[in-house]
Amino acid sequence: MKYIITENRLDKFLDNYLDSWVENKAVTRSSPFIIIAQQAQGDDELWDDYMEHDYLDGRLWVNRDLKRNLMDISNKNEDELKKFLKRWFENKFNVDVEYVE
Repeated sequence: MKYIITENRLDKFLDNYLDSWVENKAVTRSSPFIIIAQQAQGDDELWDDYMEHDYLDGRLWVNRDLKRNLMDISNKNEDELKKFLKRWFENKFNVDVEYVE
């Protein structure tokens, strides 16, 4: 079954999805970075980083698998997704993002 959804509703859905998603992640603010990673499970020291923002150059790095998953559920191309993630991250963490990689 296919659904037609407006761009505004899709963006709102993605906003809510990412807001909910980040609640279950470890958000670390360590100057000059904001890092979103998987929370440690037990004694496991291997954390998967999903996003990393660098205050110095305004770069927002996003894990390739996360980008691919978000593109799959939103049907956005990479440039559209980068614009969306830039806006979402700026609003969520009250920072300036110069570019997304």
